[in-house]
Amino acid sequence: VRAEVVENGNELDTLMKDSDPEIRRLVAEKGHKLDVLMNDKDARVREAVALRGHKLESFKNDESSAVRKVAARRGVNLETYVNDEDKDVRAEVAKHGYGLDKLEDDPEDRVRQEVVKQGHNYEKMINDSNWAVRAEIARNGYGLDKLVNDKSKQVREEIERIESQRNRQKRIDEGKDV
Repeated sequence: VRAEVVENGNELDTLMKDSDPEIRRLVAEKGHKLDVLMNDKDARVREAVALRGHKLESFKNDESSAVRKVAARRGVNLETYVNDEDKDVRAEVAKHGYGLDKLEDDPEDRVRQEVVKQGHNYEKMINDSNWAVRAEIARNGYGLDKLVNDKSKQVREEIERIESQRNRQKRIDEGKDV
């Protein structure tokens, strides 16, 4: 019932103090009293505030990785988040093309894959231990002559897919495959 009241935009001043964090989260989603709710003890409420884009710089040291990830996704506090303990936050930093020289050596495969998606340092990354990183390089057309003999079946299959697409496009361009 209280959720419906929030949905209708009624009693928001009262419901922003509700004991149920889900109700407070719904109030934040409505954009009501964000200056107060940004300091809520529940991370889901603070995340809802961050998703509204409210004072993202203020969440620089938030204890919740979900909140920090929202800020990083919006390109805020990247200089701090490049060193974040959470791999998802660092992956968001890489998506912005920030700190790639540092993140190319990240211990997490997912972060290095995001680095490669930015087109960064293929020469080094082509030797990465993770097949998904090398497959991403192949998707971008780099080092196919080397990767065609990759130890990973997934990388070799990606190259086969790329070659098949190129051959089909060539036939279309020549008017042989319409």
